Amino acid sequence: MTFFFIFPVFHTLRLSFLDPNTGVFTFNNYFAFFAKDIFYDSFFRTLKMSFFVISFSVILAFPLAYFICFVVKKKFRTLALLILVAPFWTSFTIRAFSWQLILSDKGLVTWFVNKVTGYEIKLNFLYSMNASIFGLTLFGVMLITLLLFNSMITIDKRLLEANSDLGGNKFTEIKNIILPLSLPGLIIGSVLTWMPPSDGLWSMSDFTLLFLMWAVMMVAMMTPSILPMLFLFTTLNARNRSNGKETSSVMILLFGYLLSWVLFSLVITFPQYAMHQAGLLNPMMEPTHAYIGSIVLCLAGIYQFTPFKEACLTVCQSPLSFLMNNWRDGNLGTFSIGYKHGFYCIGCCWALMLTLFALGVMNIMWVMVLTVFVLFEKLSYKRPLLYRRVTGLVFISWGIFLSL
Repeated sequence: MTFFFIFPVFHTLRLSFLDPNTGVFTFNNYFAFFAKDIFYDSFFRTLKMSFFVISFSVILAFPLAYFICFVVKKKFRTLALLILVAPFWTSFTIRAFSWQLILSDKGLVTWFVNKVTGYEIKLNFLYSMNASIFGLTLFGVMLITLLLFNSMITIDKRLLEANSDLGGNKFTEIKNIILPLSLPGLIIGSVLTWMPPSDGLWSMSDFTLLFLMWAVMMVAMMTPSILPMLFLFTTLNARNRSNGKETSSVMILLFGYLLSWVLFSLVITFPQYAMHQAGLLNPMMEPTHAYIGSIVLCLAGIYQFTPFKEACLTVCQSPLSFLMNNWRDGNLGTFSIGYKHGFYCIGCCWALMLTLFALGVMNIMWVMVLTVFVLFEKLSYKRPLLYRRVTGLVFISWGIFLSL
């Protein structure tokens, strides 16, 4: 958190007081900022909208996540989460037009209000800041609910039983147990629900938040794919320990692996930042032109047939062979194993990650599909060539379909 968020923010703050040409301390940057209305108007409008979106999203998402996790029966939780996510399977454009039909002056909401009041009232709600906050909050509620649920489901039920045995009620249970243990999901959800600039005026702080978003997303997506190696490393570690040899924590290997993906996140942030600057992505991080998605999907499909993809995937599918060929004793050696393996995985999956630009970087459904896709690709060692060819043809066909 300190290295990837706090330090960049304070570094950006320091740069804001330096002259871009001479590097001398100055307040001229702030004078220039407040001298032009377009700058601080856009900044404070974005800040205001972000505050309300995050606040409303948290207020609505917390009880919803609590209900799904602790009230809904276990066998129905998956269905409840599916109902929550299903509306976001459609594209941002279709959802936007649907809400336009509902919220317009001749839409369903206005019709209902006029029927109830008996008066002809024009709400003028559609093209306003309130409508923007409403639409973004719907997305934020879904995202934060999923992250809060993921935090709440891991809470030890014995803590809740202890609260009840000591005379606590639901309020003390939420205040002293659930809320503190759900803070990681709450914080990450709030960061991801942050609203990009509404006027396209992207700054260095937006770059930092984009990088943080990618880093969190890559860690969440790629951790499941390293599990086979972690289990194998744990087994070999136990054998070394029984033989009196030096051992290292499996978390060091995981840290090295995830660090490589964090560095990939930094690299991928640059093209996304440039695409936002050029207006090629909308504020919801979806492409503004169909040809962008078409090119990216075709590229991902073609890459499935390349020898480089085959070489990297072969390494990822053979964790035992990789460990035997790259084993290093000590903590630094363990870190290098994870770090090196991470870059093989990047070589295998970088084109797949680019498909997020085609279908929306914040498309949670596609993020989940990609996570499962990568895991199954690593497990397809019996017929890897068939798997790659079929998925490659699917991506190419999909890209061509979008261009028609």
